[in-house]
Parts: sequence; C-alpha cells; structure tokens
Amino acid sequence: MRELVGLSQIALARRAGVSRMRLQLAEAGELELRPEENSALRKAVGDQAASLQRELSAQGLVPATV
Repeated sequence: MRELVGLSQIALARRAGVSRMRLQLAEAGELELRPEENSALRKAVGDQAASLQRELSAQGLVPATV
C-alpha cells in the first residue's frame, strides 16, 4: 500500500513515528508491529492517499470525492 501512494519506507516511517528497521522487518513478515504502530502507519498511508486524491482531482485526472 505504501508504494501505491508513493511513500518510501523512510518517508512512511518518519510520518508514522516508527523506526525504518521495524517497518522493514514488518514488511518482510519477520516482525509483528504493536497495535499503536499499525494505527500510526494506517493513518500516515491514509493521509498520503487523501492528499494524492486531492492532487489528482485538482488536475482533473480523477473525479472529486465528497
């Protein structure tokens, strides 16, 4: 999901306040993140997705959402 919204591991980790190493291990299936880390990551990805949606909508590339 992070790649779909254009976030690198470093960018997502910084936005979510999670270490890049923990994110990398979680993505590799070698670590289970704490619930608060998962929430922070979901929020960071969601915020980026909303921003991308607004940007594409402003350019007329996708319909505006309500």
